[in-house]
Amino acid sequence: MQPPNQHLSGRGAVRGAIPGSFAMILVGSCVAVSAHLATIPLLAGQAARYLIAALVLLVLAKPMGQPLVLPRGTEWFWVLAGALAGSVLFNLALIIGSQHADASTLGVGVACAPIALAVLGPLIRGERLSGQLIAAAILVSAGAVIVDGGGTADVIGILLTGVVLLCEAGFTLLAAPALPRMGAWSYSTAGTAVAAALFAALSIPFDHQRWGELGSVQALLTIGYLGAVGTAVAFVAWFTSVAKLGSATAGLVTAIAVPAAALIATLLGAPLPTAIGWLGMAVLGIGLAVGFLPALPAAKTTWAMPARASGDNQRRQPTEPAPD
Repeated sequence: MQPPNQHLSGRGAVRGAIPGSFAMILVGSCVAVSAHLATIPLLAGQAARYLIAALVLLVLAKPMGQPLVLPRGTEWFWVLAGALAGSVLFNLALIIGSQHADASTLGVGVACAPIALAVLGPLIRGERLSGQLIAAAILVSAGAVIVDGGGTADVIGILLTGVVLLCEAGFTLLAAPALPRMGAWSYSTAGTAVAAALFAALSIPFDHQRWGELGSVQALLTIGYLGAVGTAVAFVAWFTSVAKLGSATAGLVTAIAVPAAALIATLLGAPLPTAIGWLGMAVLGIGLAVGFLPALPAAKTTWAMPARASGDNQRRQPTEPAPD
């Protein structure tokens, strides 16, 4: 079996990327739905979102034939760190960052995650970098940035965009060591439960007087969708791909969330993407094709002793590369 973070390519990699791609489409759908969170207490809303996700996973695990296991040993660290970085700090960076940068600028942080994962994933495991994978990551990130469009930000906004990038990459990198034993379902359940507890603790000093607002119909529908679909289903689908492909290869499809958000917004009444936006989607598609095409075999040169040689002229001669 190939080590989890080595570059996988070809049909097997494409099949492994399907759950992760579906997860990124769900994440893109959350962008439009999240607009309704502006009217409810944000920290309490996030606590409710992750609590719903954890409960959904707990309820569905047995009917779906997915036995849940508790973290053990160092897995507790990976679960806690993953929830803190990938859920809590990530969302706080978006919430605070929205006061210093527009959504397009913050979106650049998400769009550049494939590059970070393509480099950091193998380095953390002590593996060689894949030139093909890095080239693909640059293309998909560039395509996503083109679709996103970029925007304006002050110094704090730029710094928080960097935090968004680190947290987006950390969400995947911190999960990778725990996934082999725990699996996508157990890790997602534990991670969402921890995130719910952390957000609940944060909401006590800031949102406790507004908890009652979570009972409105709009809040319940918004949080219910974000928790059950945008978090529970998306987490399991994403970590399924990470477990199959490793963080570096799976990271390529994180950029799909950006065009998915743009296209879903169009279905909800927003204008169609501009010509530049469609160009960005084309660049992203080319990047995915480069990343998932079968890797080119390295040229091989072998040396062999000729079968016959005369007199003292006998010496080694290079032969043509052996056919694969």
